[in-house]
Amino acid sequence: MRISEIAKECGYEFCGDDIDVISIRFAECAGDDSIAIIKNPDCIDGIEAKCILIQPMLVKTDKSIIFAGDSLDLASMKVAGVLQKGISRYSQIAEYRQQKNYYVGKNVLIGKNTFVAPNVCIDNNVVIGDDCYISANSHIGSGVIIKNGVKIGDGSTVGADSFYHYYDDGLHEFNGLGTVIIEEDVSIGNKTIIQRGTFSDTIVGARCKIGNLIDIGHDVVIGHDCKIVSQTGIASNVRIRDYVTIYGQVGIANNICIGEKAIVFAKSVVTKDVNDGQHVSGMYAMDHVEELKLQAKLRRL
Repeated sequence: MRISEIAKECGYEFCGDDIDVISIRFAECAGDDSIAIIKNPDCIDGIEAKCILIQPMLVKTDKSIIFAGDSLDLASMKVAGVLQKGISRYSQIAEYRQQKNYYVGKNVLIGKNTFVAPNVCIDNNVVIGDDCYISANSHIGSGVIIKNGVKIGDGSTVGADSFYHYYDDGLHEFNGLGTVIIEEDVSIGNKTIIQRGTFSDTIVGARCKIGNLIDIGHDVVIGHDCKIVSQTGIASNVRIRDYVTIYGQVGIANNICIGEKAIVFAKSVVTKDVNDGQHVSGMYAMDHVEELKLQAKLRRL
């Protein structure tokens, strides 16, 4: 669809070449056929997209621009609605058919030697690889991709609605255009929830071990060989690099990056980026050694 048509339907202005686009994505994952949502103008030169959605400001770029006449969140919803009339497709109730002791929607592919336990519900357009194990009472949302050797525990949900909130005449929810991709040999515990992406995909890297009762928010990207222990909550758009360990009952705020081989100790609250190899703990995720020294001083008071 031409960006001139999108801008006209949304009531926005545009400048630059009138190119065709097929989707709208966050800047870091927008391809050359996508509109990139720009929250930080400093990232414009480093993205692949040829068209950007940005609030009115002076920027130096050779890319086509749609100027958002509303908040960026609301503008993103409007553009998504024009590009994809069926933006709530993942939230639609699947028309299940019973297969053995579980239920599947339309266009479901299940690989060889994969076991699906009783009372599992698998929605439309799901791909599950070889040698997987899907435990009882789990729910796999539409469009989810699960690769080979994945294990999913009892009562878990992969591909839950993302609940991306924005304001128009009130507070609204947008259930997302993205999906969830679970890479090879991932283990997911019992009653864990993984939300689908909004304008990108939620990704869990190969060989990760995800514990019980964990909530992974929308658009989170987890690297390979990570360990996340029970009752941890991860907010939206978090980036967790490779070989990270996150212990139990940790809370991670949105838009945080946790560096490679970092360790977050139990009951920490992470509100700022964690560097590669750093160990953090405590209410404000301080350096672990400094946190221990502080606790020792408090006990001596």
